[in-house]
Amino acid sequence: MPTRIWKFSVHRNNVAIYDAMTQSEGKHVRLYYKEVLKNFFWQSDTPYLIEKVEVVK
Repeated sequence: MPTRIWKFSVHRNNVAIYDAMTQSEGKHVRLYYKEVLKNFFWQSDTPYLIEKVEVVK
């Protein structure tokens, strides 16, 4: 399966998600996200906000 590159954002106050992503670098992960239909520039750069990171074995 080819690698997919996709732009997403992590909410600034969600340090746990950021830490989980940095600890899972180089591993296969499953990302759970929420799509925001109308986001303001201070909320995120993309309409996709990561809510959970799960390492796939």
